[in-house]
Amino acid sequence: MIKLGTLQANPGENWITHKTAREQIRKIAKENNLKLGTFAPKADNRKTLSIPLADGSGTISALRMPGADIVIVQTVKADELSAEVLAKIVADGNRKKTNE
Repeated sequence: MIKLGTLQANPGENWITHKTAREQIRKIAKENNLKLGTFAPKADNRKTLSIPLADGSGTISALRMPGADIVIVQTVKADELSAEVLAKIVADGNRKKTNE
């Protein structure tokens, strides 16, 4: 992950609106010469904002709370991973399924 900045609260408040958080993320992306894809809010997780990078190399994400880190989570294709790393990811996923 690459940290780009942090979200700031709405002026005079201790909280942040969805609109303000999205605007701050877009501003920071522009300052870092990053082109964003289409933002689509997720109804199942309204506390997290996630906007894909237009080139498909990752996603900019942040929790919707003042002081939350704005980070880039890079996308890695499965064919770029070693067999050892891929096996570990599969094993971790299977372990999580059995613990639910």
